[in-house]
Amino acid sequence: MSKRLIALLLSIIMILMVFVGCNDTTTNDPTDTNATENNQTDAPAQSKVPDGYVSLAENGVANYRVVFDDALPVKTYDSFGKYILRVKSKTGADLDISNDAATPYTDGAKEILIGNTDRPVSAKYASQVRVGESLVCYDAETQAIVIVAGSDEALVNAVAKFFEDYANAKDRYFAVPTTLKDEVKKNFPIGDVTFGSVNLAEFGVVYPEGADLLTEYAALNLVDYIEINMGITLDIYDDSEDAREHEFLVGETNRPESDIAVYFDDGEYLLMQNEGKIVMQGEGLYIGAAVGAFISFYLESDEDEVSLDAIPTDVVTEYYVPAAYCSNVILMIGDGMGFNHIDMALANGLDTFYARLLDVQGSAITRSQSVLNGDANYTDSAASATALACAYKTINGYLGMDSNKNSVQNVRELAYEAGAQTAVVTTDTITGATPAGFLCHHDDRNDSSILQSQITNLKNEGKVDYLAGSVGDNLPKETRTALKTIADSEDPFFIMVEGAYIDKVSHSNDYAAAIKNVIRFNDAIAYSLMFAMCHPGTAVIVTADHECGGLNEDTSSKYGYKYTSSNHTNRDVPVYAFGPEVEIFDDVATENIDIARFIAMVFGDNSFGQSTPVPPRN
Repeated sequence: MSKRLIALLLSIIMILMVFVGCNDTTTNDPTDTNATENNQTDAPAQSKVPDGYVSLAENGVANYRVVFDDALPVKTYDSFGKYILRVKSKTGADLDISNDAATPYTDGAKEILIGNTDRPVSAKYASQVRVGESLVCYDAETQAIVIVAGSDEALVNAVAKFFEDYANAKDRYFAVPTTLKDEVKKNFPIGDVTFGSVNLAEFGVVYPEGADLLTEYAALNLVDYIEINMGITLDIYDDSEDAREHEFLVGETNRPESDIAVYFDDGEYLLMQNEGKIVMQGEGLYIGAAVGAFISFYLESDEDEVSLDAIPTDVVTEYYVPAAYCSNVILMIGDGMGFNHIDMALANGLDTFYARLLDVQGSAITRSQSVLNGDANYTDSAASATALACAYKTINGYLGMDSNKNSVQNVRELAYEAGAQTAVVTTDTITGATPAGFLCHHDDRNDSSILQSQITNLKNEGKVDYLAGSVGDNLPKETRTALKTIADSEDPFFIMVEGAYIDKVSHSNDYAAAIKNVIRFNDAIAYSLMFAMCHPGTAVIVTADHECGGLNEDTSSKYGYKYTSSNHTNRDVPVYAFGPEVEIFDDVATENIDIARFIAMVFGDNSFGQSTPVPPRN
């Protein structure tokens, strides 16, 4: 017996014990609607199942059993038990439950099939649903009830509705009409796509085994884009797996169709069809340009049916051309990350810091109002977050407030008011200074209860679309999830992604941990850059709120660098930028408030932030 089945059965037993303990089966209260079901008699009951309905359970007798897909996640199948117990409470019948791996298929068995089980009838209907969609139907040929969906969440919702809608407590039966076909459909921006006579859903996405992150994430972004815009989840795998008949080849795979003699100038990519497969190649960042070109030029269409047959067969490279204007912003903050933190990581195992591949590179001046007025030697994360979010230099410890404690708008709020989807992701707690700078307004960064209350209210009021704090090593994964969530519409979006622990470990001068956290942040940068390539009009800005540790090059040190402080410094921090209109950051030292002003311009405000000029540096 599988672990999933054991866990589910134990769950049902525990719920049943609670159910029995909480119900007085001897009640004679005439107002109790459950009195009939709780006081059974020995007299045979007449069937009350209407004509044209199929009886699944009736008067304590189950006519069907439940079979679920053994591959479902634990959290998904765990939720089924309570619905099955409700059938027992309404009909008196125990529905036998098992998974498709543990129970051999028997022709003619009457079953309620949940998920894409190994029964052929499940596959028949599973092919009809896309991500977020569901279908509940009665299959006359097999007499099976089939419940399938394009996502786990949609499946749980479909199961809950099915058991609630068709179990009749009054007449003690569980029955469905023979015409049963309950569907939940979504409108996807892209209709059916074919290549030759083959539907896109039959393709796999392949990248080279051992590929760099940019190539792997370019392939993953292709999968994500198709899932978001078509509701189809394609298989993705590296080229160590056997070749399939229909494949998208991302990067120089070992497939013979990828073996193309081509030389790339900087900024060039290749998109072509070759022997029935679609080939996408490019060096460095521009592998993303090939995927982006495929999406922009061939997938996106107002037509209900899209053909990929026009993809060229000739080996002709093209230059990447960015979008003419910016509509989305991904702001990535490496808390405490100075130039030398990146250099130390590169000297100790990191092959490429992907933001350094970008054409636009500059720096930011981080001093807060507390530094400008002489009260402090350096900014803290609260004041620097306020500068990056609100375009105000403020007092250390203040969040979303100017130096006079007046609340000031942040760019996430501005984006929301402009109709954009917004998100905040961080390895810190969600009430940490940097995320709170984009979510809160308060004069004490340490008052976490007030900050949490403000954040909870934002979420409850629907004013922020995705929040994830304390994500730990899952920063790349959460960045991907957040971007998929906020890109699942035609609205623009803004997201702030923070790698907080570069700062935290630099306070304790932990070299190895600082390197690890730069690498983790770099991983999230790689995904975000490929995402931007696939979503024209998206700017990516990679920066820091301040430097921490005064890290200097020191060839005598184990790691080639040495901390000179256990606190923040006033050193300038990196600014790397990609996308439309970001040239203003190239080769200049800009005040950090200008980053917020750029983001504000994207969302329609050209006079955002403080009106008082920042005094020039000596």
